[in-house]
Amino acid sequence: MTTHIRIPDISPVSQAVADGSRKVFDFPFPIFQDSDLEVRVDGEPATGGVVSGAGSSSGGAVRLAVAPAAGSRVTLRRRQTYARVGDFADERAPTPHELNDAVDQTVAALQELAEETSRSLKRPLSADLSQPVDLTLPAPEAGRLLGWNGAANALVNITQVGTSDVLLKSQNLADLPDTAQARLNLGLAPVAASGDYADLTGAPVLGSAASLDADTDPTLAADSDARVASQKAVKAYIATQTAGASPTLHHQVFTSSGTFTVPANATAGTVFKFTVVGGGGGGYQGYTGGGGGGTAVYYTSGLTNGQTCAVTVGSGGGNGTPGTAGGVSSVVIGASTVTGNGGLAGTSSAGIATPGGSASGGTLNIAGSASASGYGNGSYYSGGSSHMGFGATNNSYATGYGGGGSWNGGSYGNGTAGIVIVEWIA
Repeated sequence: MTTHIRIPDISPVSQAVADGSRKVFDFPFPIFQDSDLEVRVDGEPATGGVVSGAGSSSGGAVRLAVAPAAGSRVTLRRRQTYARVGDFADERAPTPHELNDAVDQTVAALQELAEETSRSLKRPLSADLSQPVDLTLPAPEAGRLLGWNGAANALVNITQVGTSDVLLKSQNLADLPDTAQARLNLGLAPVAASGDYADLTGAPVLGSAASLDADTDPTLAADSDARVASQKAVKAYIATQTAGASPTLHHQVFTSSGTFTVPANATAGTVFKFTVVGGGGGGYQGYTGGGGGGTAVYYTSGLTNGQTCAVTVGSGGGNGTPGTAGGVSSVVIGASTVTGNGGLAGTSSAGIATPGGSASGGTLNIAGSASASGYGNGSYYSGGSSHMGFGATNNSYATGYGGGGSWNGGSYGNGTAGIVIVEWIA
C-alpha cells in the first residue's frame, strides 16, 4: 500500500526564539508543498529559506539564509492557497489517492482557520449567549480607547479621561481624617444618628414614577436624546446590525439512531453536510472477511429551523458460519434519503473478496472496500487524522466506523457499527 500523508490533530503554527546563530527551524505539522510554509521573524516575512519535508505526515524543517537575531521570535505557519485547481473527472471514479488529497487539504484548511479564529476576539462561554453582542471593532481613532457602549452590547471608541477630570485621593471625602465632618459634608450626619431617610439633607420626596415614554421604533431612526428605546426595540436593532457576524463551524455526531433537529442559528442559506457510513460486514469464520460499509456525503441548504431529520445508524455485522451483513445507516431530509449500506457478510468462497456496501442519495457516494481473502477491510470514510473504518486482520479487531470483520473467529470477526455526522457553519 502506498504511504499517504496524514493530517494529525496538531496546530498548524509553531514558534521558536532565535539564539543569533541558529538557521534551521523544525515544524511538526505536515505541508503539501514548499509554498504552503510561511516564515516570519518578529512578524515580518522572511525570504531566502530552503524548505524540506513537504508531503511528510510528521512535518519538516526550513533553513534560513541568515540566522535571525538573538531574542527574535521565529513563527512557522502552514498557509495554503485557498483555491480548487482541479475537478474529479466524469469519465471515471476518483482514486483513493485523489480523494485522500482532497480531504487532507480540506482538513488542513479547517485547522488553519481554527488556529486563526482562536486568536480572535470572542465571548466567554460563561456569558449569557442568548443576548446578541456585536464584536466588530470600530475604526481606529487617535487618542481613543476601546470599550463597551452604554448598553454593553457593542464595542466603541471611548475618549480618554484627563487627570483634571479624576477625583484624587486627597479630594475623596472618605479619606478625610475627621469622619464626622465627612458625613456632615455629604449630608449624612442626621441619617447616621436616626437611620431615617427623611433626615437626609436635601432628600427628594419619594413618590410614584411616571410611565416611561419609550421609543419602540426597531430602527432607532429618531436618534433622540430625549426618549429611551425599549428593550424590544434595542434587541431588534442589534439583531439587524449583527446579521452576518463571523461564522462558526458546528457539528453533531450520531453513533446510535436518533433525530437531528435543524438549529435556530441556521438560515435558509446555511449549507449542511451529512456524512453517512454503513456498518461493516461480519466475517465468515475460517473463510473470508466482511466488506466495509458504504459512505454517502450529502450537501444541502434551504432547511428550516426546527425541521427534524430521522437518523439511523447501522450496527456492525457479527461473525459466524455464516456471518451477518453490516446494518444500513441513513438520514431522511425532507423528501431525500441519504444511505450508506452495510458491508456484505463474508462467504464460504475462500479466495473471493467480499464486496463492500454501496451508497446512494449523496452528493458523493463511495462504496466500502472489499475484503481481502481471509481478511476484512474498512469503509472508505476518512475523518480526523485517520480512516474511520479499518477492517480487522487475523489478530486485530476492526476499528473506527464501518470496518469489516475478519475470517478469524471470536470478536476479530465482528464488523464495527456505522456513524452519521452533521456539519454546518452559522
